[in-house]
Formats: sequence, C-alpha cells, structure tokens
Amino acid sequence: MNEWLVEGAGNRKAFEDLLEALRPAGNGGHTTGGALALVGAGSSARVRYPLWGGLLDRMATTVLENDPMAEAKLEALKGEPDLLWRAEEYRRLLGPDLFTALIRQVFGPEEAPHDEFHEDLVRLPFRHILTTNYDAVLEQAHTAAFHRPRAVAVTWSEASNLREIIQRIGDPTYGRRYVYLHGRFDAPDAIVLTEHDYTQRYTRQSDTWPKLFTLLAAQRVVSIGFSLSDLDLMAVFREVKALMGPGDPRHFAILPHEGETESGAARQRLQGRYGIRPVFYRQDATHQGLPALVRALVVALAPPRPSMAPEPVTPSVRPPPEPLPPKAGYDPLCYVRQPAVERRVSSGLAEAGSPVVVLGPARSGKTALLRHVLGDAVRADQAAGKQSRSVLIELSTFGPEAQVSYEDFLYELASRIVEGVEGDEGWLDDAWGRPGTPARRVTWLLRTHVLHTVTERLLLAIESADQLSRFGFWESVLGLLRAWAQECNAPWNRLRIAIAVSTEPTLMKEEIHRSPFFNAATLVRIDDLDEGQIEELTRHYRLRWTAAERATLVGLVGGHPYLLRLALYEAALHGTSARRIVEEAADGGGIFRDFLDQLRRKLDPELLAALCGVLQGSTAKLHPDVEDRLRSAGLLQSQAGVHRVRYPLYEAYFRRLCS
Repeated sequence: MNEWLVEGAGNRKAFEDLLEALRPAGNGGHTTGGALALVGAGSSARVRYPLWGGLLDRMATTVLENDPMAEAKLEALKGEPDLLWRAEEYRRLLGPDLFTALIRQVFGPEEAPHDEFHEDLVRLPFRHILTTNYDAVLEQAHTAAFHRPRAVAVTWSEASNLREIIQRIGDPTYGRRYVYLHGRFDAPDAIVLTEHDYTQRYTRQSDTWPKLFTLLAAQRVVSIGFSLSDLDLMAVFREVKALMGPGDPRHFAILPHEGETESGAARQRLQGRYGIRPVFYRQDATHQGLPALVRALVVALAPPRPSMAPEPVTPSVRPPPEPLPPKAGYDPLCYVRQPAVERRVSSGLAEAGSPVVVLGPARSGKTALLRHVLGDAVRADQAAGKQSRSVLIELSTFGPEAQVSYEDFLYELASRIVEGVEGDEGWLDDAWGRPGTPARRVTWLLRTHVLHTVTERLLLAIESADQLSRFGFWESVLGLLRAWAQECNAPWNRLRIAIAVSTEPTLMKEEIHRSPFFNAATLVRIDDLDEGQIEELTRHYRLRWTAAERATLVGLVGGHPYLLRLALYEAALHGTSARRIVEEAADGGGIFRDFLDQLRRKLDPELLAALCGVLQGSTAKLHPDVEDRLRSAGLLQSQAGVHRVRYPLYEAYFRRLCS
C-alpha cells in the first residue's frame, strides 16, 4: 500500500475501490472508463500558480502599484472575511483593463509549465477533465503525455460545445475534453472569481445547475487538488446526493489529512452530506502525498507489457540453454514450425487486397506463428534485394486513454506505426495538424509518409486484436483496416495487414468476428500440433521421452501447444514424468489448474450449461451460436451431429464442475 496513504481500513478500502472504479473493463463490448476528474488549484500550485489567497494578494499589489491613493481602501479590505466580496472590490479597483492584463499575466501562457504529476493525472482513464483553474497546465500535460499537438479545451460559457459533451458522454469515439468551469486565462471576461461572478454563474444562469446536476448524477467524479471549499459547486453535490436518495457514495476525492490515522468523522460527513468518499493522504508542507497516490493509480492501471521478441535469428536445431517457460515470449530457437498453416498465412500476405486473420483459442500459438511468418517474409524479400518491413502492434498494451477514445486510439496506433518504421516524429504533428477526422489524418500519414519507407511490402500485424471487442468503437477500427487492406493502388499496394484474434467464448459473443472485415479476410485457423511437431517440441525441452511417454501426455491434452509446453516445462524443470503429470491432473487439475480455472471464468451460464449437457449425454440440439462459440474456443469437437469435449483434461475438469 502506498506509504503516503493515511492508515485506516476505511481509507485503504476507499483507495482500492477508487482503483477499481477507474479501471477500464469490458462490459458488453464497451470500455467503461467513464469517470470525470474535477481538478482544483492544488494541482497547479505545484508549478507556482497562485492559490486563492495568493491571487488576492497579487490583485491588491497591482491595485496599489497603479493607484497609490488606494492604500487606505486596501488596508480596510484586508480584514474582510468574505473572500468573494474582497475579490469583488479588488476587481472593481483594478478596472477591466488591468484585471484582464493581470489574469493573462498570472495564468498564461499557453505553454504552461507542468511536471510529472500532471502527466500522471491526465494519463488516468478519465472520460473528461473538469477544472476550476484558469491556467493551461493540464492541456500542456496532455500534449506531453500523449504526444498530441493540442488537447481540446472547452469553457463553461461555450453552450454548444458543453451541450455536445453532455449529449455524447457515452460515445467512445468522442475524445476527451478539458472543461474550464470557471473560465480560462485567455478570456478574462468569463472568469468566475468574485461575488458577482459566482452569482451570475450559479444563480442567474438558469442552465448551470441542470447541466452540472446531469453530469454529477450520471457520471462518477473524482476530485484531485480540489479542497471542496467552493460552496456553490459543493451545493450541487449536496443536491445530487439528496435527490438521488440513499445508497453508496458515488464520487471520490483525494484529500490531505493531518496525522497518520483517520478518525472517521470527516469521512462520515463527506459521504453523508455530499456522497463523496475521501481517499486521504498524509499532509505535509509540499503535499507530496498527492502525486504519490496519483502515481500509484497510474502504475496499478497500466497494462502489462508483453515479452518483446528478440532480434530475428536463423533458426537452429540447437536447444535453448534453459527450458523456455510456457508463458515466455516468442523465441525463434524454440519455435515449432507448422508448415501448412504458415503457407496459408504467407500466401495471404503475398498480394495486396485482403487482410489475413489468424484465429485460435487462447494460448494456441497465434502470436508466435505470426511473428515467425513475418520474420521469414522480410528476410526473403531482403534476400531478393527488396526492401520490406514488419511492424507488430500489441493491442493489450494500449493505455486506458486509447481504450476509451477512438481519436486517442488512432493516435496511439499511428505513433506505434511511425516508431515501427523508424519514421520521423514530426510526421505525427503534420498529420494531426491537418483538418478532418482522426481516420483521415492517420490515412494521410500512411499514404504520405509511412508507405514510402518500403519499396516492396509493409507488413502490419496487430496482436491481441480480440481486445477490440472491449472498445466501443471496434467496428470503426476494423472498417478502417479493411479499407486500407483493400486499396490496391499505389502506394497502398505495398501494405499487408494481418491480425491475431483469440476465439475466447466470451469475446466471440460480442460478434466481432462477424464484422465485414472478416468477410473480406483470409481466415487461417491454428491447428493442434501433430505427432512430429510434438516430438520436436519435446527435444526443445531436452527431454528424451519415448513415443509411449509422449502418447501418455497427448492422451490428456491432445496437441494443445500451451498445455504441452506447460507439461514439458514441468518435466524439464523438476524431472516429473508424463505419467505423474497425468495422475496429478486427475486430482483437481494439477499443473493445469490455473489455466482451467481461467477457462471456466470465461464461460457465461449459457455456455456452461450447454457444455454440461454435452457431458451428461443430452440429445438436445445445441443452438448454432452456442456450438460455434464452444468449438471456436477449443472446447468442443463435433462430428455428424455428435458433440464431445475436445480434450480429456477438459472433460474431467468440467465433469467434476457439472456434477
């Protein structure tokens, strides 16, 4: 647990719940990531922008510098406890011109300074970020964190833009906006600072409360660097809490707390009055706990990076120096060739016009096969004096921002393609500085720059493409890829697209495989390893098993590549015999238990009931969709209308589960 987190079971639980609330997760094919951030002056104070009291002091100093005769008035105002009224008087004494110049001077420029904390903050998967600040710190942090030419800023007074944000709050193709609740430094007339400003915004503007209420009632809000002392804004939280009725607090706030342990009183007040669960960090003079907690959230939410493929080398029959763990990344020295499948993939990549889709159950070797074929293709072209490149993109490593917004997804995709061809980062700035949709920008980037880095083929491979089903805009992505692949005119005739799709039972239900993209593609299904390939795999693990020992293992797991590697690794590492592995598997799953449990969790009740029916000898006909999903996931074999579970290991595990 983060060392800055205040002690207390309630606080630890609040931090864990905040983490889960922010975690993007698939839900009916859409990525949730729907929380809003509410960022206050505490975030910008880190880079020396003034807090409320500091701003009032700057206003008073400016008044005195320009009108020494106002000293008596200023001295009288120092004792005024109503800060809004004091700001009102300071603004009146400044006059419009001086006030405008002061706001621009204090909270500009566009190139606002920021630090790592701000980049961490904008990396969190917030739908939009609301702020009461006047500076452009968060916009600049967004540009730096995502390598974007410009973040999209909207002020509360821009009615049409604000209406669009509310109307498209659930649209994953609508990119993040930075919403300035109290105005931005470059439009001082719209700044909310004084008693008059607050009255105008929260009382006289009839649409302010309904719009804020809509946002706070429909979306989770996480306050960061916001002291919860803004009475008008907090009144909206209170109204939402009252009208929504009893229930668990919906919102969160990361707040400082004196002392290492909380008493619980402040938590009860915030939860009961405003529906806000506080996450307290230990207060110190520089508020180091705030960036520490935000960093902890970023680290916990970051997707794991897969093992990177080593540089292509000539395959060798020499075994690896150590047995390769079954979950290790692709290693050409340990790769077992599947000539028939490889030929189909290579044939599909030979000519432009049709993408290639490699299909198979989880951990069936799709990634290794795809990487091996692409490596062979590039080496063959190079040997013939042709210039080709391969770019491999792992979708599971795309961050939360790219999972929520279509625009950010395409920017991340474009960035990785440019990096893969060793292109100029300026290409991205050129593309994103152009008018038009994000799809048109990335298409222009490929046509104008990327495809001219090769004279023969650019092999673009997307791994874990099944992850697209978690993104609400997957149809748009596949439609764009299809359009690229089917364009046969130069320079598009140099592009080849291949994707690897895991036919998981839950993912298949999202019908991503029924996209028109797949109708236009060359589909290649991964097969089980045959007897000769299993013998070769056994040699890679330096095992001198007899044909009978190999048959013992195959009798349990068939030719499933991952399950075979799991067993062979166990045998190579611990000397466990094939018979012992099979016997232990009969008692709860043995070394295969984790894999089997993961497989079970992917089955919804409908699929599990169908599988149990097959095991119990039911003669009822399976629904075609159910049969297709079970077969594609590697769970079922069907012949002449008769169904059976594919591997004895699966049969034994699910038979116990169904009994």
